[in-house]
Amino acid sequence: MANSTDHPVAASNPSVKTVVVPAAGMGTRFLPATKTVPKELLPVVDTPGIELIAEEAAALGAQRLAVVVAPNKEEIMRHFGEFSELQELMVSRGKNAQADKVARANGLIEAVAVTQDEPLGLGHAVGCAEEALDDDEDVVAVMLPDDLVLPGV
Repeated sequence: MANSTDHPVAASNPSVKTVVVPAAGMGTRFLPATKTVPKELLPVVDTPGIELIAEEAAALGAQRLAVVVAPNKEEIMRHFGEFSELQELMVSRGKNAQADKVARANGLIEAVAVTQDEPLGLGHAVGCAEEALDDDEDVVAVMLPDDLVLPGV
């Protein structure tokens, strides 16, 4: 897991334990690519957008990423799984950097799926994430995977 003390924002936001990521949409702005690949898994260079969000959430000091998915988009969560066979194959071929990339998402943050059964908008999606919160959580952050900002631009 990322060390939250390495990021300057983390120290100022110790109360944010959960970051909500609405990911249940149909990705219509990115058609035709999103006919088969959820927009959250589309790469920004060589890293899926959802992984960049997870990295930012971990840097914020969050412990949990509550990913709001539609019933037909639960494959997004697979990205945070372990891919031991693929990792071992990369290592056996001397491709340690690729093995590290394969393992990276799994170690960033605890990712949990929350299902939004019907598309009722962004506010509804964020509200669905309430079930993933601890009883003592009164502050969350919401991050949108298709809003990217380059530092210094």
